[in-house]
Amino acid sequence: MYAKARGKIDRVLAAAFESGDFEPLLELYAADALLDWSMPGRRARVVGPNAIVRQLHVWWPGSGVFTRWDVSTFPSGLTIELERRSGGALRRERQFLQVRDGRIVRHQAYCARPQGGGPEELPDDAPVAAARQLSEIARREPLTHAGQSGTGLERIVLA
Repeated sequence: MYAKARGKIDRVLAAAFESGDFEPLLELYAADALLDWSMPGRRARVVGPNAIVRQLHVWWPGSGVFTRWDVSTFPSGLTIELERRSGGALRRERQFLQVRDGRIVRHQAYCARPQGGGPEELPDDAPVAAARQLSEIARREPLTHAGQSGTGLERIVLA
């Protein structure tokens, strides 16, 4: 029975994060479920299915395409690592779900550095402007590894 509940949670979560429609998740959360998320520059701790679904709509608007969706199980729940492309942005996240009696009782997540992005997706931000003041940029590329950090790293080679 537990394996069946995990499979359903996995399928419904994947469909929700891909479509941007989180309403189907309402039935998966326990009445006192806790969502505890850290995202770049913000954090949320909300309780209850309705509050959780509202928060997910705010942070994950619209549909997207997965470049990664990996699920692992542990005795009390699921671990999900996802990477999703939406609106020209690539986001990667690790999520931990504790399940009791077939319902999610705790949903934690934190950001991780995307691994699938290319040079065309790098931001034109202050560090890049500073590098341009030194010299012309000959090459720019993302640095990727399977680390836990949510910080974007890149290599800039000056001309």
